[in-house]
Amino acid sequence: MVRYLSDEWFDEASRLLCDRPPRSDDQDGFVIQQVVDDGPATEPVTWHIAVAGGTARLARGVHDRPDIILTCDLTTAWEVHQGRTSAQAAFMAGRLRLGGDASALLANRDALAALDDRLAPLRARTAR
Repeated sequence: MVRYLSDEWFDEASRLLCDRPPRSDDQDGFVIQQVVDDGPATEPVTWHIAVAGGTARLARGVHDRPDIILTCDLTTAWEVHQGRTSAQAAFMAGRLRLGGDASALLANRDALAALDDRLAPLRARTAR
């Protein structure tokens, strides 16, 4: 098992996303940033995924110009990662905050779904 948000988790997620990156409908690509504001060490954990030109790259830390910023607590992030709740349901319940360009979510929904699909093998092997 891989611990959620550990170094091993980030390494595996990066490998899976780069193996067969999703296509972006936006020719300029997009950057989605995730912030877990009470990470495993009680400090925020931030990473971003940049999708452009048929490639995807995951990196830890803050991106200088993310298109989309999703912020939530560790419990919500875990439930979304495991598929126990959707990001949409978490947002509607006030458990996930959205920043940046909301239209980028719609414009890139297929690429975002592909990102989620690419992480499925990791999801099955992840423990909180």
